[in-house]
Amino acid sequence: MSKKLKQLLAAYEAERASLTAEMEECVAEMDYGKAHLFFKAIAGVNQQMQTLYNLQHSGYDEKEYLGQSIKFLEEQINSAEEYMRRYLAECLAEEKENLAELNRASTLKQPASHTVRDVLNKMLAGEITSFVLVFQDSQRLSCYIRLVRKTLMLTIPEVHRHKQAYTLEKRQIKALTRLGFKLCDNDDKLMLFAPYSTLADVQAIQRMLARITFEVFYFKELAGETFIKYYS
Repeated sequence: MSKKLKQLLAAYEAERASLTAEMEECVAEMDYGKAHLFFKAIAGVNQQMQTLYNLQHSGYDEKEYLGQSIKFLEEQINSAEEYMRRYLAECLAEEKENLAELNRASTLKQPASHTVRDVLNKMLAGEITSFVLVFQDSQRLSCYIRLVRKTLMLTIPEVHRHKQAYTLEKRQIKALTRLGFKLCDNDDKLMLFAPYSTLADVQAIQRMLARITFEVFYFKELAGETFIKYYS
Protein backbone atom coordinates (compact mmCIF):
# COMPACT_ATOMS: atom_id res chain seq x y z
CA MET A 1 0.00 0.00 0.00
CA SER A 2 1.34 3.45 -0.88
CA LYS A 3 2.17 5.92 1.88
CA LYS A 4 -0.52 8.35 0.69
CA LEU A 5 -3.16 5.61 0.66
CA LYS A 6 -2.22 4.62 4.21
CA GLN A 7 -2.48 8.24 5.33
CA LEU A 8 -5.90 8.64 3.68
CA LEU A 9 -7.24 5.46 5.28
CA ALA A 10 -5.90 6.52 8.69
CA ALA A 11 -7.57 9.93 8.32
CA TYR A 12 -10.89 8.35 7.35
CA GLU A 13 -10.63 5.87 10.26
CA ALA A 14 -10.13 8.77 12.67
CA GLU A 15 -13.03 10.71 11.13
CA ARG A 16 -15.32 7.66 11.36
CA ALA A 17 -14.40 7.11 15.01
CA SER A 18 -15.12 10.77 15.81
CA LEU A 19 -18.47 10.74 13.95
CA THR A 20 -19.47 7.47 15.65
CA ALA A 21 -18.75 8.95 19.09
CA GLU A 22 -20.82 12.04 18.22
CA MET A 23 -23.69 9.86 16.97
CA GLU A 24 -23.68 7.69 20.11
CA GLU A 25 -23.73 10.82 22.26
CA CYS A 26 -26.75 12.16 20.34
CA VAL A 27 -28.55 8.82 20.74
CA ALA A 28 -27.83 8.85 24.48
CA GLU A 29 -29.35 12.35 24.65
CA MET A 30 -32.30 11.17 22.47
CA ASP A 31 -31.44 13.78 19.82
CA TYR A 32 -32.33 11.38 17.01
CA GLY A 33 -32.49 14.03 14.29
CA LYS A 34 -28.86 15.00 14.78
CA ALA A 35 -27.90 11.34 15.26
CA HIS A 36 -29.36 10.58 11.83
CA LEU A 37 -27.17 13.28 10.27
CA PHE A 38 -24.09 11.73 11.85
CA PHE A 39 -25.23 8.32 10.61
CA LYS A 40 -25.42 9.66 7.03
CA ALA A 41 -21.97 11.20 7.41
CA ILE A 42 -20.58 7.87 8.63
CA ALA A 43 -22.15 6.13 5.61
CA GLY A 44 -20.36 8.61 3.34
CA VAL A 45 -17.02 7.96 5.06
CA ASN A 46 -17.59 4.21 4.78
CA GLN A 47 -18.15 4.57 1.03
CA GLN A 48 -14.91 6.52 0.65
CA MET A 49 -13.03 3.88 2.65
CA GLN A 50 -14.56 1.11 0.57
CA THR A 51 -13.33 2.86 -2.57
CA LEU A 52 -9.82 3.23 -1.12
CA TYR A 53 -9.71 -0.43 -0.10
CA ASN A 54 -10.76 -1.37 -3.64
CA LEU A 55 -7.91 0.75 -4.99
CA GLN A 56 -5.57 -1.14 -2.69
CA HIS A 57 -7.05 -4.56 -3.57
CA SER A 58 -9.10 -4.86 -6.76
CA GLY A 59 -11.16 -7.73 -5.33
CA TYR A 60 -11.85 -6.14 -1.95
CA ASP A 61 -15.66 -6.30 -2.17
CA GLU A 62 -15.63 -9.93 -3.27
CA LYS A 63 -13.14 -10.85 -0.56
CA GLU A 64 -15.24 -9.14 2.10
CA TYR A 65 -18.33 -11.03 0.94
CA LEU A 66 -16.51 -14.36 0.90
CA GLY A 67 -14.99 -13.66 4.32
CA GLN A 68 -18.44 -13.03 5.80
CA SER A 69 -19.80 -16.14 4.07
CA ILE A 70 -16.98 -18.30 5.47
CA LYS A 71 -17.54 -16.91 8.97
CA PHE A 72 -21.27 -17.63 8.75
CA LEU A 73 -20.74 -21.20 7.51
CA GLU A 74 -18.20 -21.92 10.25
CA GLU A 75 -20.69 -20.76 12.87
CA GLN A 76 -23.48 -22.82 11.33
CA ILE A 77 -21.41 -26.02 11.23
CA ASN A 78 -20.86 -25.88 14.98
CA SER A 79 -24.59 -25.80 15.72
CA ALA A 80 -25.99 -27.79 12.76
CA GLU A 81 -27.50 -31.24 12.89
CA GLU A 82 -25.25 -34.08 11.79
CA TYR A 83 -26.98 -34.54 8.41
CA MET A 84 -26.36 -30.87 7.51
CA ARG A 85 -22.69 -30.73 8.49
CA ARG A 86 -21.39 -32.50 5.39
CA TYR A 87 -23.29 -30.12 3.09
CA LEU A 88 -22.12 -27.05 5.03
CA ALA A 89 -18.55 -28.37 5.05
CA GLU A 90 -18.65 -28.68 1.25
CA CYS A 91 -19.96 -25.13 0.93
CA LEU A 92 -17.26 -23.91 3.31
CA ALA A 93 -14.51 -25.64 1.32
CA GLU A 94 -15.83 -24.11 -1.91
CA GLU A 95 -15.95 -20.59 -0.45
CA LYS A 96 -12.42 -20.96 0.93
CA GLU A 97 -11.19 -22.07 -2.48
CA ASN A 98 -12.93 -19.08 -4.11
CA LEU A 99 -11.23 -16.75 -1.63
CA ALA A 100 -7.85 -18.38 -2.26
CA GLU A 101 -8.37 -17.95 -6.01
CA LEU A 102 -9.13 -14.25 -5.53
CA ASN A 103 -6.01 -13.84 -3.41
CA ARG A 104 -3.92 -15.49 -6.13
CA ALA A 105 -5.45 -13.28 -8.83
CA SER A 106 -4.88 -10.09 -6.83
CA THR A 107 -1.12 -10.65 -6.94
CA LEU A 108 -1.14 -10.20 -10.74
CA LYS A 109 -0.43 -6.62 -11.81
CA GLN A 110 -3.14 -4.98 -13.89
CA PRO A 111 -2.17 -2.42 -16.55
CA ALA A 112 -3.22 1.14 -15.67
CA SER A 113 -5.67 2.83 -17.97
CA HIS A 114 -4.67 6.28 -19.20
CA THR A 115 -7.64 6.75 -21.53
CA VAL A 116 -9.02 9.87 -19.84
CA ARG A 117 -5.61 11.51 -19.64
CA ASP A 118 -4.88 10.67 -23.27
CA VAL A 119 -8.16 12.19 -24.45
CA LEU A 120 -7.63 15.30 -22.33
CA ASN A 121 -4.13 15.67 -23.82
CA LYS A 122 -5.58 15.32 -27.33
CA MET A 123 -7.97 18.14 -26.51
CA LEU A 124 -5.16 20.35 -25.19
CA ALA A 125 -3.16 19.68 -28.37
CA GLY A 126 -6.13 20.71 -30.53
CA GLU A 127 -6.63 17.25 -32.02
CA ILE A 128 -10.23 17.08 -30.78
CA THR A 129 -12.63 19.70 -29.40
CA SER A 130 -15.09 17.52 -27.51
CA PHE A 131 -15.77 14.11 -26.04
CA VAL A 132 -18.41 12.33 -23.98
CA LEU A 133 -17.69 10.52 -20.74
CA VAL A 134 -20.47 7.94 -20.40
CA PHE A 135 -21.07 6.96 -16.78
CA GLN A 136 -24.04 4.60 -17.24
CA ASP A 137 -24.79 3.67 -20.82
CA SER A 138 -28.01 1.83 -19.94
CA GLN A 139 -29.43 4.97 -18.24
CA ARG A 140 -27.93 7.46 -20.75
CA LEU A 141 -26.10 9.19 -17.91
CA SER A 142 -23.20 11.09 -19.46
CA CYS A 143 -20.99 14.14 -19.10
CA TYR A 144 -20.46 16.11 -22.32
CA ILE A 145 -17.10 17.88 -22.38
CA ARG A 146 -16.38 20.59 -24.94
CA LEU A 147 -13.53 23.05 -25.41
CA VAL A 148 -14.41 26.58 -26.52
CA ARG A 149 -11.34 28.76 -26.95
CA LYS A 150 -9.54 28.21 -23.60
CA THR A 151 -12.57 27.21 -21.54
CA LEU A 152 -13.79 23.69 -20.93
CA MET A 153 -17.55 23.20 -20.59
CA LEU A 154 -18.76 20.11 -18.74
CA THR A 155 -22.48 19.34 -19.02
CA ILE A 156 -24.59 16.59 -17.44
CA PRO A 157 -28.04 16.89 -19.08
CA GLU A 158 -31.51 15.52 -18.26
CA VAL A 159 -31.22 15.98 -14.51
CA HIS A 160 -35.02 15.78 -14.04
CA ARG A 161 -35.22 12.42 -15.79
CA HIS A 162 -32.30 11.03 -13.84
CA LYS A 163 -33.83 12.18 -10.55
CA GLN A 164 -37.12 10.46 -11.39
CA ALA A 165 -35.26 7.27 -12.34
CA TYR A 166 -33.04 7.56 -9.22
CA THR A 167 -29.99 7.53 -11.48
CA LEU A 168 -29.03 10.79 -9.79
CA GLU A 169 -29.88 11.13 -6.12
CA LYS A 170 -29.98 14.36 -4.13
CA ARG A 171 -26.69 13.53 -2.37
CA GLN A 172 -24.99 13.01 -5.73
CA ILE A 173 -26.28 16.31 -7.11
CA LYS A 174 -25.04 18.05 -3.94
CA ALA A 175 -21.65 16.37 -4.36
CA LEU A 176 -21.44 17.60 -7.95
CA THR A 177 -22.30 21.17 -6.91
CA ARG A 178 -19.54 20.99 -4.30
CA LEU A 179 -17.16 20.16 -7.13
CA GLY A 180 -18.23 23.34 -8.92
CA PHE A 181 -21.20 22.28 -11.07
CA LYS A 182 -24.25 24.55 -11.17
CA LEU A 183 -27.85 23.70 -12.00
CA CYS A 184 -29.01 25.47 -15.19
CA ASP A 185 -31.99 25.47 -17.59
CA ASN A 186 -34.67 25.11 -14.92
CA ASP A 187 -32.39 22.79 -12.96
CA ASP A 188 -32.35 20.25 -15.82
CA LYS A 189 -28.60 20.55 -16.50
CA LEU A 190 -25.51 20.47 -14.34
CA MET A 191 -22.78 22.63 -15.88
CA LEU A 192 -19.23 23.56 -14.99
CA PHE A 193 -16.83 25.95 -16.72
CA ALA A 194 -13.09 25.56 -16.19
CA PRO A 195 -9.95 27.14 -17.69
CA TYR A 196 -8.11 24.82 -20.07
CA SER A 197 -4.83 25.86 -21.62
CA THR A 198 -2.02 24.27 -19.58
CA LEU A 199 -0.93 20.84 -18.34
CA ALA A 200 -1.97 21.92 -14.85
CA ASP A 201 -5.51 22.43 -16.19
CA VAL A 202 -5.41 18.91 -17.69
CA GLN A 203 -4.42 17.46 -14.32
CA ALA A 204 -7.13 19.44 -12.51
CA ILE A 205 -9.85 18.14 -14.86
CA GLN A 206 -8.50 14.60 -14.64
CA ARG A 207 -8.67 14.78 -10.83
CA MET A 208 -12.22 16.13 -11.01
CA LEU A 209 -13.40 13.35 -13.32
CA ALA A 210 -11.76 10.81 -11.02
CA ARG A 211 -13.56 12.32 -8.01
CA ILE A 212 -16.88 12.12 -9.87
CA THR A 213 -16.27 8.44 -10.64
CA PHE A 214 -14.99 7.49 -7.20
CA GLU A 215 -16.79 9.91 -4.86
CA VAL A 216 -20.06 10.95 -6.49
CA PHE A 217 -20.75 7.46 -7.84
CA TYR A 218 -19.51 4.09 -6.66
CA PHE A 219 -17.20 2.99 -9.43
CA LYS A 220 -18.06 -0.72 -9.18
CA GLU A 221 -21.70 0.08 -10.00
CA LEU A 222 -20.45 1.68 -13.23
CA ALA A 223 -18.36 -1.36 -14.23
CA GLY A 224 -18.96 -2.32 -17.83
CA GLU A 225 -21.04 0.80 -18.52
CA THR A 226 -18.42 3.54 -18.49
CA PHE A 227 -16.53 4.54 -21.62
CA ILE A 228 -15.42 7.54 -23.68
CA LYS A 229 -16.77 8.63 -27.06
CA TYR A 230 -15.04 11.16 -29.29
CA TYR A 231 -14.41 11.90 -32.95
CA SER A 232 -10.94 12.80 -34.17
